[in-house]
Amino acid sequence: TAHYPDDPRWYELCNRLGLFVLDEANVESHGLSYHRRNLPGDLELWEPAVVDRMRRMVIRDRGNPCVVMWSLGNEAGYGNDFMAMREAARAADPQLRPIQYADMNAAADLDSQTYPDTNWLEQHVAKKAQRKGEQGELGTVPQHGAYPSDKGFMTNEYAHAQANSLGNLQDYWDVFEAHAMLWGGFIWEWCDLTPYQTTADGQRVFVLGGDFGDMPNDSRFCAKGMVSADRIPRPHYWEAKKVFQYIKVLPEDIVSGRVRIVNKYDFIALDGFDGEWSLTENGAVISGGKLPPLTAKPGGEQAVTLPWKFSPKEGAEYFVTLTFKLKQDTPWAKAGEVVAWDQLSVPAPESSSAEKIAPGKVVLNKSGADWIVSANGTIIKVDGVRGWVQSLAINGRECLRSPLTPNFWRVPTDNDLGWKVPEKMGAWKNAAEQAELVSLDGASTDEGAIITANWKLPVKEAALTMRYWLRGDGTLRVTMTLDVGKEAPELPRVGVQFGVSGQWEHVAWYGRGPWENYRDRKTGAAVGIYRGTVSDWLTPYVRPQDNANRTDIRWIQFTGADGDGIFVRAGAPLLGVTAWPYTQEDLAVTKHNHELPRRDIITVSVDGFQIGVGGDTSWGMPVHDKYRLKAKGKYEFAFDLLKAGAIK
Repeated sequence: TAHYPDDPRWYELCNRLGLFVLDEANVESHGLSYHRRNLPGDLELWEPAVVDRMRRMVIRDRGNPCVVMWSLGNEAGYGNDFMAMREAARAADPQLRPIQYADMNAAADLDSQTYPDTNWLEQHVAKKAQRKGEQGELGTVPQHGAYPSDKGFMTNEYAHAQANSLGNLQDYWDVFEAHAMLWGGFIWEWCDLTPYQTTADGQRVFVLGGDFGDMPNDSRFCAKGMVSADRIPRPHYWEAKKVFQYIKVLPEDIVSGRVRIVNKYDFIALDGFDGEWSLTENGAVISGGKLPPLTAKPGGEQAVTLPWKFSPKEGAEYFVTLTFKLKQDTPWAKAGEVVAWDQLSVPAPESSSAEKIAPGKVVLNKSGADWIVSANGTIIKVDGVRGWVQSLAINGRECLRSPLTPNFWRVPTDNDLGWKVPEKMGAWKNAAEQAELVSLDGASTDEGAIITANWKLPVKEAALTMRYWLRGDGTLRVTMTLDVGKEAPELPRVGVQFGVSGQWEHVAWYGRGPWENYRDRKTGAAVGIYRGTVSDWLTPYVRPQDNANRTDIRWIQFTGADGDGIFVRAGAPLLGVTAWPYTQEDLAVTKHNHELPRRDIITVSVDGFQIGVGGDTSWGMPVHDKYRLKAKGKYEFAFDLLKAGAIK
């Protein structure tokens, strides 16, 4: 505070509540320390009070077996008080549990750092990292102690889970598990802190800072949990559960069904778990059963041979999934609870034959500037002015509620805003809408009819080509080629977007699921065939932002109650798909999730490429390089559109 009252009772109240008074001089020097101040009367509050609170906390909690270490606080600077708190904790704890405090490692038994990225952790292991304080200032010996210290290390906060986040968590744990000195860390944080507000129609909804007229406020930074405020898991909850699991399966001779089960528990043998396995062919289960008794001791391994007998088919895709469940009820879960799973790819011979193009009559016509192509009950119309697929009718029924258009933008996530994606990549936001059609040509071939559109984009050194190939069986193959020059900014995504009937709510797909997943957050999403609704796909982040993505899609279809709909099949590479019952513009301009409209249209985005969501921080750290679209040159992908019903 900038003003200190003269009434000593104010300081007495602060002391009882455990509040500190920050000396103004220290505020001006970046808040590097807290210390006792000359207070009215004979009150001497801070050092004795802080040390006494530490002592009382240790005495209160030292009998709890779940307490494995003590913390001296968080984001509270450094100074002599913390050395005194350390001594008080040591004197009160006969077990001498380790002490942690990120802002003054010199007072702790382990090193710690707030929000290090994986590169920093690797540098730390190599004893080459640069220590920093809470405000980003370089660490000092009084603050962090001599460096390197050879102490164990813990990331006291990392993997900021704000809204659509927690990307690259598996990358963090690959580093943690590769180095014994790295102990892991604490995701920030467990749950959203968003309060309820009652709307004019009596609906209770979650809101953000400032929605009560409160000033100052931290706006969206109260929505940063792995579960919502009412404890509903977000998609990244399932990612964390998978990454953290203590049972791992490694391929040993996977073609013969031989795998190695690794027990990463320190004190628990695997005999308290039942194991099961299933083998899928193109997503369908063809074999499965129970695993032999699990015997691996803590830290041990055991080899298991799965009793399958099958001959992989040429061109088919196979996965084996092993699942581990509790045998008996525990205080925290019932018998049958899945505590771990792993999915391994089983190699199969590649297809030796080229794709067969179904024969059939294909008619190519021009109507004014527009091109119209028909084959086997399918008719497409390509707009002669814009170059987009304006209409796709199958057996007399229109499939598109809005044209199939290029799309290079995504509604920014909180992390995107933090590392300024709109400023850095904003040139792509309206690039498709503002594109200049350079040419639009149609040609008949022995394999159908191909319409090729070329655009000049309003982005430095960027050009786009779309090819629409209608084949004899009525299948439309769409191929996008984006040429990104050296001067063009980085991309958020490369894909297309179109609208279908709002009645086509039912969705089935072969890819990763069932929950939302992204390029850097898909470890916890197994490959399989899933069914649900577009409503199921949505994630209700309190501040609306990109959501509902699914990755590694082989095929997906949207249908109505009568089974009519549209089927999308990946060419190469595999696809990313999102679907919402509103438009991208709705998502961009709406301030709260409960205010999103429900349109009579489902907006479908089909992507060949999209950046990850990131997760180091939500206020500046970018998505990791390997999950970004930084490369210059050509981005190309393809997919097929056809009538729903290709699967049962």
